Parts: sequence; C-alpha cells; structure tokens
Amino acid sequence: MTPNDIEKLGKLLWQFLDKFSDCFARPAGRRLLRTFVNGLLSDVQRKNAEAIALQQNVPPRTLQRFLESMVWDEQLLRDRCWRKTHTDDLVSNQCTLIVARNVLTSETKFFLSNRVPGRDGWTLRKLLHVAFERWPIEDCFREAKEEFGFDHFECRGYRCIQRHLPSVVSPWEYGGID
Repeated sequence: MTPNDIEKLGKLLWQFLDKFSDCFARPAGRRLLRTFVNGLLSDVQRKNAEAIALQQNVPPRTLQRFLESMVWDEQLLRDRCWRKTHTDDLVSNQCTLIVARNVLTSETKFFLSNRVPGRDGWTLRKLLHVAFERWPIEDCFREAKEEFGFDHFECRGYRCIQRHLPSVVSPWEYGGID
C-alpha cells in the first residue's frame, strides 16, 4: 500500500465512525471513539485503554473515563453494530438445536444454529458439517483477541464492559466493508 492509499483508508474509517456520532452527548466522546478505534487498529502490543492512550498521546485516565463514566449511549452503538452484522439474511428468526452424541465415547455436544434444515438449501448434513467445522470460528476468536483487543480487556464494571465490546466491534466491521 502506498501512503496515499493509507490516507484514503483513514478518511473512510472516520466517515464510518461518523455514523455513530449521535451516540455521544458531547464532541469529546466522538473524538475519543476515534482515538480508541485508532489505537485498536494500531500496532500497540496491548490493546487496553492505558496502552492505547499512551500510544495515542492521551492521558490514560481520559480513555478509561471514556469507557467507564462519560455520557454516551452504548446501547445505541451496540444495536447499530448488531444491525450491521445481522442484515442481508445473515440471521434467521428461527433456529435449530442440534444434539450430537458420539457413540464411541458417549460425548454429547450441543449446537444452536440460526439456519433451519429444509430452508434455503440447508440440510441437516450441512448443518452438522458447519457445527463440527471449528477452525473458522476459532480463527475468528483468535483474530478478535489478537487484533482488536478482546484479550487485553481490563474493565471493571458492567457499563464499561458494555461500552468496550461495541467499541472493539466497530473497527472489525469497518474491516469487512467492501
């Protein structure tokens, strides 16, 4: 990538984050979301509020306060992230519970799918194949932990956790934009 390409991506990222601007009561919250997301996408080793703040030249307490006590609507941000990931028929209103028992070891596994056998080309065999295909899911969790800071999560309190998760998901969604 050229420096020009990187600059264009940065502008697109800010445009994407502007879609969440009404989730914040004050401009400071909007700026801190950009700072936090920029830190999540950076090469900083630990993706927690303190490390990101130091790397982004912001007092650590400022980003901690952003996640813990600043006035903003984390539920609206979370709902928007949820809607973005649950469009284009990715999720069905119905689901299927699959109970699979290994006859050799008697181990029982449970899977819940948002697909229903007999609809949209889905068969029970296909659902079982997807259910037992663990690597893509594990890879997704690994990426979330390594690249977006899920494993560097140092929050205290429910509100902080509720704010951290959609803040981390938003750059992940940005990365999925065509």
